[in-house]
Amino acid sequence: MVGPEGPPQLQKTNSLTCPTGQKRPFEDIGEFPQVSNHETADNYSRVIAQVDDRHRVIVCKDGIQWILQRREKGTGRWPWKARHYCRTRKALLRVTGAACRAPDPLAMQTLADLPEHIGGVAA
Repeated sequence: MVGPEGPPQLQKTNSLTCPTGQKRPFEDIGEFPQVSNHETADNYSRVIAQVDDRHRVIVCKDGIQWILQRREKGTGRWPWKARHYCRTRKALLRVTGAACRAPDPLAMQTLADLPEHIGGVAA
């Protein structure tokens, strides 16, 4: 319902009100983790499976291949390095099984459930 003063006016603000009534800047909001579009970042948005503590599988930024990555020692800005590029599920399972000593069974099942070819068609 609109009162005699007209519709409510929106105001721009750089803060949110907490349940306690205190104002917080957007930068302090911790509920929404930021994701990255850098394939080598820890928080890359297109990770398919974390296979073990040092290996993960991602979809490349162009969506044309799966990449098995290994985490390098240390905590550099871009800690994940590509080790294998695969267009087929069969190749991905082969290189992942060979690279990982003790792969997570759930992660391997996730990879086994992928389509036969990335994008669903043969290259």
